[in-house]
Amino acid sequence: MNKENTSKLWKIIQEAGDYLHGQLPQHPNHPKGRNPYAHVALCIKEKFKTSYKNIDNYIEIYIKTDKKNIIKKKYKKLYFNTKNLVGLKIKPEFPKNPEITIKNDLNKSIKKLSQDLIKKIKQKIG
Repeated sequence: MNKENTSKLWKIIQEAGDYLHGQLPQHPNHPKGRNPYAHVALCIKEKFKTSYKNIDNYIEIYIKTDKKNIIKKKYKKLYFNTKNLVGLKIKPEFPKNPEITIKNDLNKSIKKLSQDLIKKIKQKIG
């Protein structure tokens, strides 16, 4: 895919995701709501047999969190009385070669984690 088309595709994903925000039906695997941008990217992949990863400047980010640590801290009570939770009953699919990995040990604030992520993105894109 050429640079012009990847830019157009990325803009479409963003606009469609903005439009779908809060409109996708509930799903048991997404207790906080579904990600409309990921939904659009998946639809594009299925329809056109191409991946969002073919978009220029795409950066795969992996937020690494230890499941045992989440359970120990009873983080948002997500891991209790849940039948179909990714990481317990459903095997997660982890990124094979993420460009950026952020380790979340649940001791840093969301603000600090966000700052770390933004710093790594800026280093990556120059």
